[in-house]
Amino acid sequence: MNCTVQFLNNDKYIEYIPETEYDTEHLKDTETIFDILGILDHCADTESYRIVQVQLSRIVLYHLKEKGFDREALRTEHLDQEKMEYLYTGKDSGKTHNYGLNFSDMDFLREFTGLSYQVMFTGVDA
Repeated sequence: MNCTVQFLNNDKYIEYIPETEYDTEHLKDTETIFDILGILDHCADTESYRIVQVQLSRIVLYHLKEKGFDREALRTEHLDQEKMEYLYTGKDSGKTHNYGLNFSDMDFLREFTGLSYQVMFTGVDA
């Protein structure tokens, strides 16, 4: 996902900045895409798992913004706006909303934006 392990495990809000260019050949492997979707959809039963889900979600939001779908464009009743506020700002919006995107959110975003999961996860259409 073009980030460091340190970024994925960071429990403080920091803006995602992609690492330098990387090989995109592995992006054609749909198993990897489904692994990431599985991570997002799994119940965050530990704080470290929740943090990884949140950081993965912030990467998705970064790539959506790069493709023209900014915060305002994603203000829709189909996405929990308190969760989105937390993902965009890091401000605690209540314990039940401080989570990452789940599969339902990702599926909605795919339909709403017309972008593939690959693009949302990496910014690159493989």
